Amino acid sequence: YLNRYTDFAVTNEVTYYYQVTAVNPGGESSDSDSMVVTLVCLKVVPAGLMAIPTGVVNQIAFIWNSLPSAASFNVKRASTSGGTYEFLTNTTGIGYLDTNVIAGRPYYYVVSAVNSCGEEGANSAELATAPGIIVDNADNSGVTVKGAWYSE
Repeated sequence: YLNRYTDFAVTNEVTYYYQVTAVNPGGESSDSDSMVVTLVCLKVVPAGLMAIPTGVVNQIAFIWNSLPSAASFNVKRASTSGGTYEFLTNTTGIGYLDTNVIAGRPYYYVVSAVNSCGEEGANSAELATAPGIIVDNADNSGVTVKGAWYSE
């Protein structure tokens, strides 16, 4: 394993044939048997998408499981379940903080993985969220309560 070679000029799903020879003071050996290699970049699907409480009204934070075979992740959001997802960002991390949300409005998120060949896999399972409305009962001066209040 002292002599290694890495071929960086390969294309996904193309077959390559490699042979090696040994060289010493007596000369060069005959070619080795051919090694057949086909690079396949697997498309993987992120899992474990879950919301993280932030304590801030107009923010939704969430994380997902790490995928060693993913080069990056595309984060997407919809306003209806299963709806048309809007691309938010591409990140190499395993989490996202959405600060462009409105309290009480539902949001639906999915994440897709992009492999090292630049190919995007399928979307994760959908995460349904609704940023909450924070009610601070510590100081009720100037507050008028109408209707029934409850916490979820």
